[in-house]
Amino acid sequence: MEDRVSLRQRAASLALLLVAAFFPRPARAVEPTKQECVEANERAQALRQQESLQAARESLALCLASSCPGPVREDCADRLAEIDRVLPTLVFDVKDQDGRDLTGVALRVDGKLLAASLGGAAVAIDPGSHQVTFMPTVGPEKTESIVVHEGDKARRIAVVIVVPAQPPTLIDPPGRTQPVAGIVVGGAGVLGIVVGTVLGIVAKSTYDSAVTSECGGNASHCSGAGLSQISSAHGQAAASTASFIAGGVLAATGVTLWLTARQSVRAAPVSGGGVLSWGATF
Repeated sequence: MEDRVSLRQRAASLALLLVAAFFPRPARAVEPTKQECVEANERAQALRQQESLQAARESLALCLASSCPGPVREDCADRLAEIDRVLPTLVFDVKDQDGRDLTGVALRVDGKLLAASLGGAAVAIDPGSHQVTFMPTVGPEKTESIVVHEGDKARRIAVVIVVPAQPPTLIDPPGRTQPVAGIVVGGAGVLGIVVGTVLGIVAKSTYDSAVTSECGGNASHCSGAGLSQISSAHGQAAASTASFIAGGVLAATGVTLWLTARQSVRAAPVSGGGVLSWGATF
C-alpha cells in the first residue's frame, strides 16, 4: 500500500512539473497566500461544473504557485491536466465560393472577439452552444450556430463566405467615351462647313461689289482699288475651300467614331468612287 501511495505522489509531482512547464501561470507581483491558493482551487472546481473550462484553467494556474501548499499544488495540477484533456479545440476552414482560402478573418464568439485573425491554428472554446461570427476583410460577415462537445480536439469546421465579385475597371468604357468624342469631332466638322459657307458668300459678295463699283462691270478694266478688292475676294474664297475640306474630314471622322462605338458600321459604297468637294470659283 505504501509503495502505491509513494508511486502516486511521484506521478502527481511529475504531472505538476510538466503542467507548470507547458502552461505557465500569469505573472503576479506577489505570490498567492495559502488561503488564495485554496480559494483558487475551489473556484476552479465550481467553474468546471459549469463547463467554463477556460476560466477554470486560469484559476488552476494560480494555485500552481510555489507559495501554495504541496497538496494544493498537486490537486490543482491533476485538475488542470484533466481540463486540458477535455477542453475542445476547433479548426475553422474559411473559404470563398470558389474554394480559395480567406485570410485575415476575425472570429467573434457569443459577441466577444476571440481571434483577430484566423491563421489555421486550433482555437480553444468551452463546451456548449455558441454563436460564432466570421468577419473577413473582404465580403460580408457570417454567423453560424455550433455545438461544441467536451473532448473535441482539432475538430474542423468548414465555412463558406460568398465574396462579391469586384467589377472590372474600364479605361474606355464601350459606348461612353467614344460617342462623346464622335459628337465633339463631328460638331467641329459641321462648324468648319458653316464657316466655309459664310466665307464663300462673303468672297462672292466682295468680288461682285468690286467688279460693279471699281471695274465698270468688266474685271479686265479695274482700278487699283478694284484689283485690291478682287484679290481679297480670292483670299476669302481660298479660306472657304480650306474650311470646307477640314470641316468635311472632321465631320466624317466624328460619324465614324459614333458608329464604331456601337459596332454598327455599315459600308455604303459610292458609285463611281467620286470625291465630294466644296469651294468658291469666280
